[in-house]
Amino acid sequence: MSRTPVKRWYRGDPIPPAFDPCKSAEEEERYNNALRNPNRVYGTGTADDPLVVWMNKIDLKNYDWIWAHNNFAKAIAKSLALTHVWIIKTAHDCQYKRDEGFKIPVDGSLSSSSTGSRENEFFIEPADMHITLRFGTNLYECRLSAHAYVTLDCDGNPHEYLQEVARKFWKDDSNQIELWPWKVFRNRVLQRGEFDLGQSWQQFANMGPFLSTYRPDPQRLGDSYLSPSAENPRAAVNDTAFTHDGNGHKIAISHDLYEEALQVNRDWEEYKALHDELSALENPPEDKLSALWVMREHLATRKRGFMRDAKRIPS
Repeated sequence: MSRTPVKRWYRGDPIPPAFDPCKSAEEEERYNNALRNPNRVYGTGTADDPLVVWMNKIDLKNYDWIWAHNNFAKAIAKSLALTHVWIIKTAHDCQYKRDEGFKIPVDGSLSSSSTGSRENEFFIEPADMHITLRFGTNLYECRLSAHAYVTLDCDGNPHEYLQEVARKFWKDDSNQIELWPWKVFRNRVLQRGEFDLGQSWQQFANMGPFLSTYRPDPQRLGDSYLSPSAENPRAAVNDTAFTHDGNGHKIAISHDLYEEALQVNRDWEEYKALHDELSALENPPEDKLSALWVMREHLATRKRGFMRDAKRIPS
């Protein structure tokens, strides 16, 4: 049985045809569950705000870790003009061993990447740290799969793209973001899940996961969402500092949040410096453009988190 090698996809190539985003019945079940859980879905599914679905397990208490992954997912989707992202596996340093793009089964039989077999049935090899993603144009139209190679900060959160000089497993065709056309050759087993996240979900689509925003029990679909408020313990503490939002409003914040505000300003200056540098170039390098997209998402997330926690007081 002959197999056609799996070829990489590069920016500028035609967008591949759409296939179901799930490669197995197990993934279908996880996907249906995710679509009913507002703590596993972020964004609204537009070009300006891609929708991110967590197929991987998610640590609901680790806001920074969640949004570090979301930022890379959203940044890449925006740069590709695609509206939907699936986080298949969070940052990890191993991968399937492959032959011409196909996973190599332990039993030696022929395999394609769409069989849906479990990890322990295929050979695993070490790899540079990367996030595994899929990208598409709606909930059931997946177009591309991807590895985004990243570095981790001191807290284990994806921070920036891994540079070529730091890659241990660099190949001639390696990139910071490696993309492949997504294909599955199988019939769907389960019915397509309904997208039901409760009332007012889109209003708070990028705020969670916090109990002040999202339901503690994702099965309670009758609940309504709660807007973040001054009751947030980070926003109203005795040890208080003050700053201004630039629109004549005085903001009472904790000293922790004051430091966060300073970090927002530092992030903005760093983003602006790179933006100005690339704007002056006729053909800016792709790796720096990718870095700019991610910096923009990091900045937006940090600013959104700060404004959520701050308590605004009329000046």
